[in-house]
Amino acid sequence: MRLVEQTTPEHNRKPSSSRSRLLFFALVCLLSLLVVAWWWRGLLMQWALQQFLQRPPFADAVVSGMGFSLDQAHVNSLQLGLQTAAGPLSMRLQDVRASYDLRASNIDTIAVAKAELRFTYQPTPDASEQSATASNRLVVPLQHLTIDNLDLSVDTPQGTIVFNGACELNISSAQAIQVVFQDTSYSLRLDVAPDWHKANVIVAQHAGGTVLQLDYHWRDVQKHAAKLEADASALLKWLSSSGLIPATLKKDMASSELMRAAPGMAAVKLALSAESPDDLANLTGRLLLTRDEDYLATADLALKTATMRLKADAHLDLTTVEIVELFKPWLPEVVNAWRFATGHAMTTLHLEWRPQHALTGSAYLRAYHLGIGFGAIQVEDGFLQLDVKDWAKFSVFMSADVPKLLLGKETTVRDLTLKAHLQNPLLTIERVNLPVFGGVLEVLPATVNIERWPVQLTLGVKDIDLAQLLDSLNYPALSGTGTLNGKLPLSLTPDTFEINGGLLKATVPGVLRYQGPTADDENIAFKALRNMLYHSLQASMDYRPNGEYHIGLRIEGKNPQLLSGHPVAFNLNLSGQLPELLQKGILTGDFNQPVLEQLNGTGHP
Repeated sequence: MRLVEQTTPEHNRKPSSSRSRLLFFALVCLLSLLVVAWWWRGLLMQWALQQFLQRPPFADAVVSGMGFSLDQAHVNSLQLGLQTAAGPLSMRLQDVRASYDLRASNIDTIAVAKAELRFTYQPTPDASEQSATASNRLVVPLQHLTIDNLDLSVDTPQGTIVFNGACELNISSAQAIQVVFQDTSYSLRLDVAPDWHKANVIVAQHAGGTVLQLDYHWRDVQKHAAKLEADASALLKWLSSSGLIPATLKKDMASSELMRAAPGMAAVKLALSAESPDDLANLTGRLLLTRDEDYLATADLALKTATMRLKADAHLDLTTVEIVELFKPWLPEVVNAWRFATGHAMTTLHLEWRPQHALTGSAYLRAYHLGIGFGAIQVEDGFLQLDVKDWAKFSVFMSADVPKLLLGKETTVRDLTLKAHLQNPLLTIERVNLPVFGGVLEVLPATVNIERWPVQLTLGVKDIDLAQLLDSLNYPALSGTGTLNGKLPLSLTPDTFEINGGLLKATVPGVLRYQGPTADDENIAFKALRNMLYHSLQASMDYRPNGEYHIGLRIEGKNPQLLSGHPVAFNLNLSGQLPELLQKGILTGDFNQPVLEQLNGTGHP
């Protein structure tokens, strides 16, 4: 067998060689392009990002100082606008650094040195539904975001939110979200569950202590539930000072009478639970107040959000000191000047409020074992009842029983009773009885305007024992027997009183004895008063706030040692200026020997 060698013609090898050279050239070009692209990757990615940011919903985007690697990026500054469903947002970011995983399409960390965010909130009727629908589909390819210096401004219908501080955002692999805001005084942490049906907010003070903790549950589109626990005093302070609270609400809170009550809420803990079955159209809840775990008050609340009509049924169980401190901003100034030492108060409130309308409802208070001081007057073991049947008109029924009333150091009055009705500013006095000196002093029924001073009242004098009255003056030289009735018209101001045309009459015969020093020129009237057996005694009285007085006595009777016991009748006029000590004694009931010695030296005719 013969082997034959076959050869390939030259013209058959040329196409294969050309294709190899072409393939090599293409590969070189591709590698060159890749080298150029890698060399200029920052500019290319910056150009691509700028092109992307020029499209809606972005606007006015400006990017500068950008640098990229396979897993990191740095941007010196980024400025852009964004139109959202809730309103326009503009941002200016400086020194932004990011780390990412391109293969997993995931951003690990973004760190921003400074951010300025401006947002104008423009709520729409279906904004809540859009937000709820979007939130169910939202997946954020980011794990960690920090902003060292956040300048945030949000315009809302309730005023502008202005926050300056640090911000941190953390998103777990399951898409649970945590946001933390921190300023110089407070930190706020928000935790949102992956399904967006549960959220938790905690506000804490850097100085120590939790301001509030809010747990929110959104069971479905219609049902909502929340629970709030807070330190009442710290909560009021945070609501009136935090930058995260809209400016108008913050200003209203800071100037509200509720803030004036904040000192009385020291150590008071607040617990509020609320729920809504109809997508927040109606809210019902229960509020509990405690101090050192002791019960203070509860309230059942109902809110109709469309009209912001709030109804509250509350019960308070406090000491009188606590209730006065709590309601101090709403009490008359004269009450705020009183000293509350002892007592316990139970109060029931039925109130209704809505914007631009006066508070309406009713309130009922019962206070027991009251110890109250005002000036030289001291109430011991008193009982007080206040019934406010119409809060809008401030219609108040008042009833009080005082077993013991101290007037100064020397005078004790027992079993004072009071019944009155206040229809602001008119005070209708039904009964004021003050048992004293074996009889009764009573303020006769009258209606007065407590906003117009002086107030005109009439003091009725009934069956006053003259012996006890004279004995209370602590002046042994003057004594007597008998019973007095009469009326004393009073003109009262907060600091003084005046008597105009007072008249007292003896109802039975009696005796008047004056055993003071005798004088050679003593007139017959004073001689008769040494042992005056009277059958008629009448005294007219006038007194001025400056201490000026006038007493006109008309006495008919006899002195067995004078004029052989023949009947005598005479008028005795006493006038002058009461010493300052005696004026104070009349106002306080504190009569003592030095006062009466002054009277003996200056008040005799």
